[in-house]
Amino acid sequence: MSVRDGSTGETAPVRVLIVDDDDGDAMLVEELFADSALEVVLDRARSIDEALGRLDVDCVLLDLGLPDATGLSGVERINATGTSAALVVLTGMTSSDLGVEAVAAGAQDYLVKHEVDPDLLARSVRYAVQRRLSDEQARTIYKSSVRARETARLERALLPTPSIVDPRLSVLVGYLPGGDGLLGGDFYDVVERDDGTLASRQPLRVVVGRRDLPAGLRVLDDSAPTRLVREHDPHAVLAALDDVNDVLVEGGATLAAAFLDADLVDRLVVYLAPTVLGAGRSAVESSSVGTLADAHGFRRESVTVLGDDLRLDLVPVAAPSHPAAAPSHPAAGPSHPAARTQQEQTCSPE
Repeated sequence: MSVRDGSTGETAPVRVLIVDDDDGDAMLVEELFADSALEVVLDRARSIDEALGRLDVDCVLLDLGLPDATGLSGVERINATGTSAALVVLTGMTSSDLGVEAVAAGAQDYLVKHEVDPDLLARSVRYAVQRRLSDEQARTIYKSSVRARETARLERALLPTPSIVDPRLSVLVGYLPGGDGLLGGDFYDVVERDDGTLASRQPLRVVVGRRDLPAGLRVLDDSAPTRLVREHDPHAVLAALDDVNDVLVEGGATLAAAFLDADLVDRLVVYLAPTVLGAGRSAVESSSVGTLADAHGFRRESVTVLGDDLRLDLVPVAAPSHPAAAPSHPAAGPSHPAARTQQEQTCSPE
């Protein structure tokens, strides 16, 4: 008998790591498996330190009395690695309270050596592996659903407001979501012409950088116009966009910092979601800001409640303390009234 692989649907022998420093007890476990109907591939470690490098298995059979771990410390050290292996405690200690504590600490089952037989051992290992797989699948589904809900909510907050003055018109705004489950996508807007007719306006997509883009990227498709700007300096980027009135910077942390450091940002739009994501990448990574004195200051212009989220519209209160590079084109500098740069950031408390 073997265990079905949840990802491939095929059956395979169960890979079991025995963690026990007693040669006699380890041999007894091997004999129990040999007498059972469960097909296994066995490995052996004599300590937790040795086992930590060999956790690429389906199940770990752990003794609670090891040279480098006694009691539940071995369970805690193995679980701390984040291994996907099931954990079954197999020990000579007969305390029922210890068994309950072992399961509470993360073990899938608890067996006493002198009370186990081949069928009980095989059944315990098989059920432990299946429970572990079910737990991992449920956890993955939950994370995906939470991420999808939060992404959808934040994307709705980014939807543009139609520039319509005719009260008889009603517009439903929408977007084409980006790939790989990442926040973002192609956002469509609608404006009203001077003669009262509507024009569908798809923003100009701008790709900044000197490297060639591989064929097949979505940003190169025909759904919207795209312009390649082979520059890194933000002044040069705006110079190449001198026919554009508004620039929305949605790049990564480095690109955002470049425009901030160059004093080219007229407005910062920040979305705050009541979601704790843990450690992650910074929204802005600036090499020029090392102290509070160097920080970019902003004044709150407005706060908008979007369901459970908040949108903050911020405007600069002072230029950065470091000198900005000279603009490479007069129309691209911050003094040009038609060149307005807006940055948009989506954040969650960490």
